[in-house]
Amino acid sequence: MGKWINGSVVKWVALTVLVSPIVSGRTFELDDSDCERVAMIASDAPRLSWAGYPGVSGYGTGALMFGNSDTRKSAFLIAFPIERIPKGMRITSATLSMNCILNYENKHRLQVRRIIGDWGDGVSHLYRRTLPEKVPWTKPGAAAIGADRARRATAVVQLKGMGEFSVNVTEDVELWYSQAVPNNGWILTLESEGAVNFYAPTWSPGHWRLDVSYEPR
Repeated sequence: MGKWINGSVVKWVALTVLVSPIVSGRTFELDDSDCERVAMIASDAPRLSWAGYPGVSGYGTGALMFGNSDTRKSAFLIAFPIERIPKGMRITSATLSMNCILNYENKHRLQVRRIIGDWGDGVSHLYRRTLPEKVPWTKPGAAAIGADRARRATAVVQLKGMGEFSVNVTEDVELWYSQAVPNNGWILTLESEGAVNFYAPTWSPGHWRLDVSYEPR
């Protein structure tokens, strides 16, 4: 599993003995329990690293609530380690999967983009990290296109109902594997007004998964 780091950012550390990827032939599978960095940021909790689900007395971690409206914006940040993919391979496919547990209108669009800048301990709506020093996002919420997040969206998921949804992230994983750009993971945001809920890694690990297939060059 993982542990809390510095009491702020949720940071999961993959342990070789206890947590290892499933390698079957030429497939590399990781889930959210393997993740190096995970966070949920929101504009109405601008200094909170894990603003998962708003409640009467604050935020809970049982679910992720994506919201996009005039009064509240939120985003989910997740970075998978891919260093254990053998060297000298060619990435043939990569898929990011997620599990929706509540969809209020069945018309929502969830956008996935690469995160450009490094982020870590103390990440929040205002800062990409606060330790060892505060480093702000170019625009709060990692919203600056081309500075905080990639100019082009990796994918836009049309959420129809509930259950598992998957997106093609092959190009992103190729860029990270070849070290053309740093692996800072993805940022997910809701692009339509309303709200939708997903399982949170802190509550039920295993609902966010990265599957990578590769072959020798």
